[in-house]
Amino acid sequence: PLPLEQLTLSNQGHSTSLQASWRAVTTGSTGYTGTLWETKSQQQVRNITVGKNWTNVTFEDLVPGRQYTLEMAAMAGPYRSPVESATDWTYPLAPAGVTLTNTRHPLGLSAFWEKAAGDVDHFQLELYSKSHPAHRNISVGPDTHNFTFLGLSPGIQYFLKVTVLAGPYRSSSHFATEWTYPLSLANVSVQPGQTPQELRVSWAESGGGRDHLVQLSVAESLSITRNVSVPHGVTQLELQGLEPGCRYRVEIISQAGPHRSSSHTAIGYTVPLPPASLLASPVSTAWALAVQWETPPGQRDRYLLSVQEEGSSSPARSLEAGKDSTNVTLAQLAPGTCYLVGIWAVAGPYRSLPKNVTGCTVPAAPTNLSLTNPGSSSELHSSWNKPPGRRDHYRAVLHSLSSPGRQRVQALGAGAQSITWTHLEAGSRFAVQVIAVKGSLETSSTNITQWTYPLAPANLSLGSPSASTLQASWAATGRGAEGYVVDVSATGSSSPAGHTMLGGVARSHTFRNLSPGTYYSVTVRATAGPFQNSTPTLTHCTREYHAGLA
Repeated sequence: PLPLEQLTLSNQGHSTSLQASWRAVTTGSTGYTGTLWETKSQQQVRNITVGKNWTNVTFEDLVPGRQYTLEMAAMAGPYRSPVESATDWTYPLAPAGVTLTNTRHPLGLSAFWEKAAGDVDHFQLELYSKSHPAHRNISVGPDTHNFTFLGLSPGIQYFLKVTVLAGPYRSSSHFATEWTYPLSLANVSVQPGQTPQELRVSWAESGGGRDHLVQLSVAESLSITRNVSVPHGVTQLELQGLEPGCRYRVEIISQAGPHRSSSHTAIGYTVPLPPASLLASPVSTAWALAVQWETPPGQRDRYLLSVQEEGSSSPARSLEAGKDSTNVTLAQLAPGTCYLVGIWAVAGPYRSLPKNVTGCTVPAAPTNLSLTNPGSSSELHSSWNKPPGRRDHYRAVLHSLSSPGRQRVQALGAGAQSITWTHLEAGSRFAVQVIAVKGSLETSSTNITQWTYPLAPANLSLGSPSASTLQASWAATGRGAEGYVVDVSATGSSSPAGHTMLGGVARSHTFRNLSPGTYYSVTVRATAGPFQNSTPTLTHCTREYHAGLA
């Protein structure tokens, strides 16, 4: 018989069957016979014999992915035509259990799969990302069931497809997907924002990922107060509505699929608010300033104060106060001096805006004040030692103690140390005080008293109303005197015959029990404090017994 024509062997897309087809011989054939072999092992699989009207036959229960060869011949009685052959592979089965696993290495993913039934020439691995241009195609042998991809980009979602190749046929698995671990963010820093209620968080991007989770907590607490999600590609964030002067902890979680990585913890401070209602008042009993303020909202670590003498180029003096303090006393200052006091609230390395106030210490009082009489009935002289520190001027006040309510006030320069009071009332007692003045602050010396010299009595006259009496009369000069002293002595005798002290209203005095017909000398002295002024001595004779009035 003639040989078969157009013999083909095809899997028709099936993995366990092959279909053989041919063109029937037109004449001289009584049937067909064929043998199916495994091409590689040359093992006989199946023998068939079919009638002359058959033009195809299907071989079932074959091994997937295996190459088979079919040999067929036409039969006519005891004769056979030359053998025709055809070959093909059953369709391979796709691999099962394909997974893509993160190895916790930011640059690697591991692929695993299970070989399905049947034969495989090799596996082809295709790894790619929709967000990244990288594309990997790897071919591995039929006995390989895992592979690790290295050198990948961090934080990227990758897709894997495993394809089985058998002859010209291939069968692919479903897609497996996984993310590489994101890299931890670097250079995380926390800086104060534009207001005391703000923080600016910044970082450096590296690798890929979905988004970042910025977690904010008070540094002394483990509880998270803010959780802010920001898209990948953003490198800074403004956090608002925070507590001024507070220490915060910031950690940024990078997310890529189900995987997370944490940045290092960064510490930052919001700027504290300055103290309110700052006041610097003089301490009256010491050369010091009492500084007071109100606690501002928020937190702080401490207060920092500076004290500098107004108009001085010397460095400012610094001191600290506790975070809960509301006052401090600045001691050892110069009297009568104004100081510029500044205060800041401090939190970490940051200071609030300054609050400034000027306060002046009480001036020192003049010392060693004296009030002397230079021997005058109308002048007194005051002098004092210059006290330490500064003052604007002195105010000297002279009070008349003899005429209450009368006083004289004199302003003197800051360097003055004396003053002479003139045109005073004779025989009067005065008190002086010198006041150091600095702005509205004043400090007074102690009061010192002194008298002016009295004027001598005028119009002294003597008379003898009887043989043993002598009467002296006089007139007061000016406002008079504190008192009068009247002395009488026999003329030519050194022994006094009478000594009398009288009040300031007295204008006459009569000495009794004197010797009749005797000449006596009389003086009258006006007294004021320790000072006195005497009339000239006047002489008169007492009457004789039975003599008429002189």
